Amino acid sequence: IDPVAPATLYAGTVSGVFKSHDAGTTWHLAGGGLGPTDVRTLAINPASPAVLYAGTGYGVFRSGDAGATWTAASNGLGNVPVTSLVLNTAKPSVLYAATPSGLFVGQDSDGTVAPMYCFFIWAETNYPTLFSPPSAATQTVDIFSYRYYATTRSYLGTAASTGDIYYKRPDADEIVNLGRSAAWFAAAGCP
Repeated sequence: IDPVAPATLYAGTVSGVFKSHDAGTTWHLAGGGLGPTDVRTLAINPASPAVLYAGTGYGVFRSGDAGATWTAASNGLGNVPVTSLVLNTAKPSVLYAATPSGLFVGQDSDGTVAPMYCFFIWAETNYPTLFSPPSAATQTVDIFSYRYYATTRSYLGTAASTGDIYYKRPDADEIVNLGRSAAWFAAAGCP
């Protein structure tokens, strides 16, 4: 339901996204670029209702024009099934995508990658002997967002409560605090 125009409804179906302008009396297939794909979940940006996200069997798609056109917006998520999408209510530009491999946090409304996701990519690219395989699923448990790298048996993540970056080596049980995430994001060139 469009938060500004409540008579405007969207429905994800096995044939794509359908839209109604008259509170569900009539429906039409919304826009190009998405095609007839299984849309499993939808999210509307409450701060900008023309921005929609569709979670499909092949990743995330974004519309900036109320469903008229759609473009792929997975940015590293890949073509994995997305079962649920949620926008952060405090910062609607941050999108959470649930997949069979875990929870991904990252899409900004303009299609760029959020800082923590950007940091994971930077660490995987610059330190492949520590963080392999690349693009491991991002997990979120309580206040922690992290990735487990099965090949190198290591963890990299952040805690929302402290804003710090943490690393766990495969040969030690202790979790090492690497310092403030803002400093790491800046070093990695993340927004």
